[in-house]
Amino acid sequence: GWGWEDVLPYFKRTMDYYQGADAVHGVGGEWKVEASRVRWEVLDLFEKACVEQGIPFNPHFNNSDAEGCGYFQVNQHRGVRVSAASAFLDPIRHRPNLRVITRATAERLNFDPVPAGAPPRVASLSASVRKRGKSVVPLADTVRALLPNARRPPPPAGERSVTIRAHKEYVLSMGAIGTPHLLQVSGVGPREWLAEHGVETVHDAQGVGRHLHDHLQLRPVFRLAPHAVTLNQMMSSYLKQARMALDYAVHQRGPLSMAPSQFGVMAKSRPDVATPDVEFHVQPLSMDRLDKRTLHGFPGLTVSVCNLRPTSRGEVKLTSASVATPPSIDPNYMSTDADKQVAVDSIRLARRLMTSPCIARELTPTEHSPGGALLSDADILGSLPRIASSIFHPVATCRMGAVRDGAVVDPTLRVHGIPQVRVVDASVMPTIPSGNTASPVVMIAEKAADMIRAAHA
Repeated sequence: GWGWEDVLPYFKRTMDYYQGADAVHGVGGEWKVEASRVRWEVLDLFEKACVEQGIPFNPHFNNSDAEGCGYFQVNQHRGVRVSAASAFLDPIRHRPNLRVITRATAERLNFDPVPAGAPPRVASLSASVRKRGKSVVPLADTVRALLPNARRPPPPAGERSVTIRAHKEYVLSMGAIGTPHLLQVSGVGPREWLAEHGVETVHDAQGVGRHLHDHLQLRPVFRLAPHAVTLNQMMSSYLKQARMALDYAVHQRGPLSMAPSQFGVMAKSRPDVATPDVEFHVQPLSMDRLDKRTLHGFPGLTVSVCNLRPTSRGEVKLTSASVATPPSIDPNYMSTDADKQVAVDSIRLARRLMTSPCIARELTPTEHSPGGALLSDADILGSLPRIASSIFHPVATCRMGAVRDGAVVDPTLRVHGIPQVRVVDASVMPTIPSGNTASPVVMIAEKAADMIRAAHA
């Protein structure tokens, strides 16, 4: 099953927790978890503000209901980021049964002709491999190159078309955007969506691409007193940047070792909420737009907050018959009254925290955005498009569950009606976790590996 007691062993098995094993942490796994190697006075004051407002200190957020505040622990080893690739893939690249093909794009699943009423059967996976310099990335012996491929137009210059045939099953791990898109251009998805773009329906799976939900972060920014130390000033001169680089090179610590969000808060947007429904990612830096990455010239603190359990649902929908054409991604953020209320309440909670006595006394903050003059619900809601962005936790576009509920995969992660295809990524989550998605995806992958081994033992 997929209950907490069922999946906890997979979380623990993959983890290497720096403080040792306990009820919710493991040691000896690939996924390093360590303490942050930098602290900030402005964040220490924010912690005191939380306590003043009734939010307790929490040394880690993997306890019963996660409520509290504290510095985030990080996926790092001695100040160096640990990614899924460096943790799980790099150590086994030498295995003879593994071949990694880079610069490759999966383009579509191809299906064998079957009698009417028979379940679809995958014949192969079409992909393209881009050249690296003058050579083509070497392919595994099990990969058969077909040039030209009569079923598809010639590949662009510098690419090679290949067809990959699996002996047992195909595992899709392209994420909550890529996986439904690949299925749709392959003919697996809502029939009416496919027909709009001339894609023949192989399997009318209405849930493919639907039910998208994500954590939307709202990013209030506060201007602090001139003496406050934040990354804004530390990045303001080459000399300060050089000092940070030297500190990291010698000690693997300091701002260059930090995750963007240093401090976390799991809180209730209002007193009648049973468990924390908002998460703060507090950052000792500030900017107007994430895509510009230009820090403000003043000391700034970003009190980013997201609704952990949004009720808005969106969709990922193909826009042509080719996977090369980006899909339409519509998260449909803030489309329910419940989400709007949480957004307003969370902005007001951020303001209460920033006007707590310890912060008001030491940092004399002023609200830079959305602006302290915005007091009504309508004014706050109207300002949110300026300070909102994805926190990049999309899920549920190939969600797990029963066919009658419109789900795409069964509890073994096989696509309903196409048992040769298994989905192993965040798209299978029925609903979004009340927290980040990276470790849950690692857990899903670890459990899927057990199921795949068992199926082919």
